[in-house]
Formats: sequence, C-alpha cells, structure tokens
Amino acid sequence: MSAPVTFNSLAVLVARLDLLMARRSSTSGPTLTVMVTGSRTYNDRDRIYKIMDTVRGTVGIPIDVYAGGAAGADALFARWARDRNMHVTPFPAKWRLEGRKAGPLRNQRMVDAGPEFFVAVGMKIDSGTEDCVKRAFRARIPGWIDGPNTIKFPTVQIGGRLLRTHGIDECEPPCSIHWPSRHHMADWPQVWRSAMDFGDWRDLMERICPHGCGHPDPDHIAFIRNKLGDDHARMESLHGCDGCCTGQEWEET
Repeated sequence: MSAPVTFNSLAVLVARLDLLMARRSSTSGPTLTVMVTGSRTYNDRDRIYKIMDTVRGTVGIPIDVYAGGAAGADALFARWARDRNMHVTPFPAKWRLEGRKAGPLRNQRMVDAGPEFFVAVGMKIDSGTEDCVKRAFRARIPGWIDGPNTIKFPTVQIGGRLLRTHGIDECEPPCSIHWPSRHHMADWPQVWRSAMDFGDWRDLMERICPHGCGHPDPDHIAFIRNKLGDDHARMESLHGCDGCCTGQEWEET
C-alpha cells in the first residue's frame, strides 16, 4: 500500500510546477525565477538539493534563484545554484539602513521583483520565513512549502481589498485565486463580491469587463462545479450583462 500524498510532498511540488509551466506565457523568457526562503538555522543540505534538483528537472529550463543572502537555508539554496551553474539574484537585508524592519522589507523586495514560484523550508522555526511566505500568498505567487505551514489565515490582495483565504499549500486547481487559468476574461480586473457588501445571497469572484459589468470568474464557477455540482454552478453563473463574457454582445434593437 502506497503512502498518502501530502500537500508538502515532492509529488505535489512536481504537479504544481507542471501546471505552472503549462500555463506559462511564451513571452516569459527562457529562465524560471524562483524565490526561496528558509530559517537561518536550517542545515539540511541534502533536502534542499533534492528539492531544487526536483524543481530543475521538472521545469526543464534554467532557474534564477531569488535568495535573501542570509545564513542557513539562503546559503544552501545559493550553494545549490552555484553547484548547478544556475544564477542567483541576491536580496540582502539592509540592516544598518532599515534597522529592525530590514528583514520584512527585504522580503517585500523579493516579492515585488515578481518571482514566478516560491519554495519555503523550515517555516515552523523561523518567523522571518513565515513573513516571506505571507507576502508571497498576498501577492498570489504560486509555490510550495516543505514541512508544516504555520499560517492559518493567509490574506491575498484582490481588487484593492485584503481577503482571508485558504493557503496555496492547501489548494489545487481550479482556483480563481492561486491557479487562475488563461480563460477569455483573464486580463479583466478581479473583485470579490461579498454577500455582506451587496445584500446578495452568494459570495462570488467576479471579473470586471471593459464596460464595467461584473461577470462570474470562470475558475470560480469551475471550483463550484467540482465541489457542489452542475446545478450550483449554473445558479452561481446567473448574472445580467450584455453578453460580452461569452464574446457575443447583444445588439440594440
């Protein structure tokens, strides 16, 4: 009998990378940018090498490692990159200039640099690693955590609001938050329509079309269909619009 697959297994890491590469734009470039984070006291070199060799072998293209430049996990990630002839983009904390805020500010700079994926190790024993992962969650960067996830109620930024949501380590497609597909509304702004805000009977992820109308996000509807069935999905899909969400606008008569 095979062991159950857990969210932090290497099999899940491979599955998420496969999905990332399948949805990656052809204009993204020949290198995958991966943000790494981990405890300063982390010392499991073999585990980091196994993780990163898995990443490299799965994506099949060179990796640019975004690392914080600290001791422990950061140093091991950078050593792996050097041993494998991969590039490292360092993001050292500016302790003298920024004082006690230097760590979180460094983490935000890594997130703002726009990595395509993140890998975290040793989060249970280091608050700085947890801070970095929280910022990755909020920016909706896909990723993978090795070991326990200590973030119980992560937040994401959607439509100018911070919303509590499930973590990406507990998430599988379809998901309009962490794994949006390249559907025909993908470039429209996303907003969360809360029943409390609108006096409606449902909570719904919407896409705002160029005309200013809200349309149910196709990935949200796919999630509802998977969880609750076709009837619930049809009910969630009901909305008033000019047909632009189907690509067939109604003509005025």
